[in-house]
Formats: sequence, C-alpha cells, structure tokens
Amino acid sequence: MRSQPRKVALHGATRLAAGERFPNQAMRYGTNAYGVQFHAELTLAMLHRWTTHGHSRLSLPGAQARREHFRGRAIFDAPVKRWLGEFLGLIFGREVAGGDADDRGAAGSAPPPSASRRPEPFR
Repeated sequence: MRSQPRKVALHGATRLAAGERFPNQAMRYGTNAYGVQFHAELTLAMLHRWTTHGHSRLSLPGAQARREHFRGRAIFDAPVKRWLGEFLGLIFGREVAGGDADDRGAAGSAPPPSASRRPEPFR
C-alpha cells in the first residue's frame, strides 16, 4: 500500500486497463507477457479474510477502509469478472465463461455475453 501513486513508464508495453489513482492497471508487452495491478481472482470470501486478518494494515497511509473495499467490490465485481473472462479467452485462444455467481461469491453477476458454454478445466 502506497501513500502516493507512483508513475511507472510502460517502456514499450501496451496499456490494456487504466484507473484514476494508478493509471497502469493492466498491460501487455509483446504478444506473450501480461501484467496486472489488481486482483481479478478476488472472491468475496478472500476479501473477508484479507480485511479481517489484515485489519491493522487498513490504517496505513494510502490504505482504503474496509467498507471501501466492499463498496469497490460492489461497483467493480461484474466488470472485472467480465474482463477476466475475456482476458483468459484472449490468452488461451478460446472463450472462457465468467463462472457462476457462486464461483466468486458475487450475487447477480452474469458471465460475459460472449461466453456461450462452460469451458473444460485447464490442464
């Protein structure tokens, strides 16, 4: 957790996602290297654990309060879930469903519209 956002030059990478506070949220370098600055895999259970077990860190400079983490999840869970499904489809060369609501703990989140079938497990 930083107290001030830090500008990071992409040095030839392509920005794939941006945010207000930290502009470089996802990037691609070449055709096979990707980087993300957020937790697209975050489940509701994980958020509860992180904000409970790490509650002392939530008071550090630049850290968000626990309620802000949950508020952000309510706002961004469906778009991040959709982005993750599309991203996995891009890098694995096939459509990847966003999963059921129970998979990520998000009530009412729907898989991306392009996902017409549930994928086979990755091996």
